[in-house]
Amino acid sequence: MELFLNRDEKALEEARRKYDKYLSKLAASFLRSKEDREECINDAYLAAWDSIPPNAPERLGLYLGRLLKRKSVDIIREYGAKKRGGGEIADSIEELSECIPDKDGVEARIEAKELSEAINAFLHSSPPEKRKAFIMRYWYGMEMKEISRSLKISERKIVNVLFRMRKELKNYLEERELV
Repeated sequence: MELFLNRDEKALEEARRKYDKYLSKLAASFLRSKEDREECINDAYLAAWDSIPPNAPERLGLYLGRLLKRKSVDIIREYGAKKRGGGEIADSIEELSECIPDKDGVEARIEAKELSEAINAFLHSSPPEKRKAFIMRYWYGMEMKEISRSLKISERKIVNVLFRMRKELKNYLEERELV
């Protein structure tokens, strides 16, 4: 992080050494095409370089993951979810769109931070098994079958758990006037 803040070009080299495997795995959960995954990873590093400073994230790996996820969503939207992303990440984004607003601008950044904190608080108050299912689906973009196998829970139950959690999240956010 210090290298980024000092605008030292070694920052990119060190970040690649430390985070390439993580970002590759994350990109693979969103995109089928090797070229798209590589493009997203490169774009995430470039976005980090362009935004640090003024941003100074506490955890560079998570910051890079968030940047990569945004780039992945852009690619999926640009080329059509069914062609390149297999539709799974687009489906999960669509599911969450019912309870999370989509806005732009400076005011939206402040609201996004509040929204992020509220979602984190909601997840921390959820039972661990439900929280894991939610994160697997909406952060990693995993398919229901993968989540089912990983958590050793029926796919039907995963669908129901996620449906209820989205409803609970929406109510939670409405109570806090964030949606």
